[in-house]
Amino acid sequence: MKDKDKTKEQLISELAELRRRNAELEVSETNYKQAEEEIRRRNILLGSSIESPKDMIILSLDREYRYLYFNKTHAESMVHIFGTRPRIGDYIFDHMKGKDDIEKVKAHYGRAMAGDGHLAVEEYGEDQVRYSYEIRYNPIYDEKNEIIGVTSFGQNITERKQAEEALRESEEKYRALFSNLDIGFAYHKIVVDDGGKPIDYVFLEVNGIFERLTGLSGESIIGRRVTDILPGIEDSEYDWIGSYGKVALTGEPIDFEQYSELLDRWYLVSAYSPEKGCFVTLFHDVTDRKQAEEALRESEEMAHTLLNANHDLVYLTDPEGLLIDLNETAAQSMGKSRDEMIGTDVFASFPPQVAQARRARMREVVGSKKMERLQDERGGRIFDTAIYPILDDQGAVKLVA
Repeated sequence: MKDKDKTKEQLISELAELRRRNAELEVSETNYKQAEEEIRRRNILLGSSIESPKDMIILSLDREYRYLYFNKTHAESMVHIFGTRPRIGDYIFDHMKGKDDIEKVKAHYGRAMAGDGHLAVEEYGEDQVRYSYEIRYNPIYDEKNEIIGVTSFGQNITERKQAEEALRESEEKYRALFSNLDIGFAYHKIVVDDGGKPIDYVFLEVNGIFERLTGLSGESIIGRRVTDILPGIEDSEYDWIGSYGKVALTGEPIDFEQYSELLDRWYLVSAYSPEKGCFVTLFHDVTDRKQAEEALRESEEMAHTLLNANHDLVYLTDPEGLLIDLNETAAQSMGKSRDEMIGTDVFASFPPQVAQARRARMREVVGSKKMERLQDERGGRIFDTAIYPILDDQGAVKLVA
């Protein structure tokens, strides 16, 4: 039908249809542009996401080990390690050196191409400089669920591995020191009540010297509370738990010497807190020294008692005549107190002629190691004096009485 034969209504209808189709085309073109813009935006986002992690290596290989994709970080790492820059489609092993490195890469990619996605940590590079990488290998599937390649995500962990190795070596040195140190060591965690008051502590670690000095087995005490191991410690004369609790909670170190009733030993202790809530003790067993000091004190008390039991003048000096001790009778004869006389020259109180004679006789006693007697006159009185050498364990004259 020619347009001139069409009715007005038909022409209007066809015009409306043309306008509708034109509008649909305009909508389709707009949707296409929007879809195209969305695809472009997503590609930018995907590319940015892949390239943004500067320490992440990403690459994809087909089943022939040829590059399907790699990010800038991978390209730069290949240049840095092997001195070569790859291109899409290249055979990856043309850019690698070292038979062992190539075999390791083949093994991991082959495993992933068999469907076994996995994580591995390996070293790559020249013999002089090796780099550690942590790599995740994942198979790539097509729409038929068939594996067509592998994508790997890797991270250079060389610095972390070096830090771990340094830490391991440091720990080994610490362990060696910890085991061989001739000091008792124990690491504890303080236990507090609801009000924050220290009421107990738990043994976390001890060394062999701790076991020897305390008689407690590390195996039997680690993880246990001290009140279970040493019942009654909370009632000890010395507040062990409170003292250590203060160290653990305030960080303020302490040093002290204390007797343990429960272990029947004396200890010289240093305690400090490496972290809040915990404390370390380093200690020596000083029981033998304390017993020797006590024996010396008792001996000195006895000697002083014996000195004063004798009403004669009694002096105790070193081989040069320096007063170590004297009895009250001798001090009174000098017109001074015992404390004033100790540490002075015993001959300083005598007339020069008498002092000279007695000093000469003392030297004879020190040389011969035998007792000597002498008489001298002072103020119209005659004094009969005996000089005795006192020998040490080596047979040398230690004191003169």
